[in-house]
Amino acid sequence: MSPSAYPVRLAMPTRTVVLFSVGPAWVRGRGSRQQAYWDGHAAFIDDLTERGLLVAGGPFEDESGAMNILAGSPERADVERLYSRDPFVVHGIFVLERIAPWLVFVDRWASGSSP
Repeated sequence: MSPSAYPVRLAMPTRTVVLFSVGPAWVRGRGSRQQAYWDGHAAFIDDLTERGLLVAGGPFEDESGAMNILAGSPERADVERLYSRDPFVVHGIFVLERIAPWLVFVDRWASGSSP
């Protein structure tokens, strides 16, 4: 058995994956930036990033929704409360579908070696 390219870490970072589907107000054929309430949503995302909460995020290329990766593992109720202020959620552009704690086994972003 060959050794893994990814050494076992005693303390794996935990992140939280937040998945969204498009909501009833999503206009097909328009990207996220062309949707109503884009400026407010962008400001909301910028705030999460500045506060160190958002690690990565963005829409799916097929326009089926979006994903955010949050730092740490906040309580589900706290994540729901956080996103209840996102203009895309408030106005039905996105629907919050799933909140899942994620044990990160491989994290090339943290090492700075991502492509």
